This record gives sequence, C-alpha cells and structure tokens, in this order.
Amino acid sequence: QQVAQVNPDLILVSCFPYKFHGNLLDLPRRGCWNLHPSLLPHFRGPSPLFWAFWEGQNDTGVTLHQMDAGLDTGDILKQTSFRLADGVSGPAAEQQLAELGSQLILQALADLAEDTLTSQPQPAGGSYYPLPNSDDFRLDTSWSARQAFNFMRGTAVWGQPYVVEVGAEELWLATAISFQPDQRQKEPVARDGRIVSIQFTPGILTALSLT
Repeated sequence: QQVAQVNPDLILVSCFPYKFHGNLLDLPRRGCWNLHPSLLPHFRGPSPLFWAFWEGQNDTGVTLHQMDAGLDTGDILKQTSFRLADGVSGPAAEQQLAELGSQLILQALADLAEDTLTSQPQPAGGSYYPLPNSDDFRLDTSWSARQAFNFMRGTAVWGQPYVVEVGAEELWLATAISFQPDQRQKEPVARDGRIVSIQFTPGILTALSLT
C-alpha cells in the first residue's frame, strides 16, 4: 500500500534476494528491475559471488533483468561479463561488479527514455544456489590449488574456518597465503609451524592453519 501511494513508474532493486508478491510486480507501469551479480541464468540465488568462487569460475558478470514471479528468472535487459583476478577479495569483487552494474542501469534508463530498450528471455538451464552454510567452506583436494586459493581469498569476509581432508587427516585453515599452480611435493602435506602446504590437483596451496 505504501508503494502504491507513491505510484512509481519503475521499481529498481539491487541484489534483492526475495520474490515480489501480490500485485507489486504489476504496480509500476515500467515494471520492476533487479541488478544481479552473475551472468544469469547461472548462479541464481542470494549469494552468487560466493558460489562463483566455490565453483572456481573466474568469469562472472552482472545482469540487469526484469523481475517476474520467479527468483532471478526474468527477462534480461542488460548484461556484461567480468573476470575475477586471482586472489581478489569478496568486497573488492563486489565493488567492481557494482561499478559495472551502475553502468548497465544508466544504459538501460537511457534506452528506456528513448523507447529503444529491449529484453530477451534467459537461456534454458542455469543454476540456483542457496545461502551457504558452514559445510560449504570445506575444500576438496580434487580442486586445483588456484581454485582453493581464490575461494579462500574471495570468501574470507564470511569469517568461517576452512576444512580440508588429506587422507585420514582433517586440517583447519584460517588464511590462504599463496599457490603454485603446477608444482608437486613429495608428501600430501608439508608443515613449517602453522604454515601448511597442501597438494591439490594440480598445484600446491600454502595456507595458515588454525592450530
């Protein structure tokens, strides 16, 4: 009712993790838009950047899309891609994606004013991921060392410990230090105090352990 009193031409939200219910979608005559930090239809859901790091996807992007009754399923208005640098933090990646997203919004508004704005349905398929839980911070030595390093750096802001099983041993890690993409070491785990080097597939991850 409060929104209806404003009588908006357009509703624009960013990274909005909920569905619009009732007649809210039909209220603004120009529709409802959402800015989503992934290349839809991939990584639908509330934490797309986390899951991009988790899957080892360096190529991501931003999508401006119309909102419909689904979650992140509406037609695409604007989209642009972006490559995550090795070791980038989550907040730094979010800032870069936000800057790209603001450009998409300005482009779409300009097209809307000139009555040249077009949209296209999302391609078939895609993926949806929920909010991560503590189990999602587990590493797998079948990952590459680059993927493990980027995941730890990119999700460090969540403040969760990282767990990796190496043989019968379970290691608890705090911070990723570096990685060597192609090297191999004699043992699966090498230690120097709290500094541990772990063999991945391929490469070696060096990290600070919790103990």
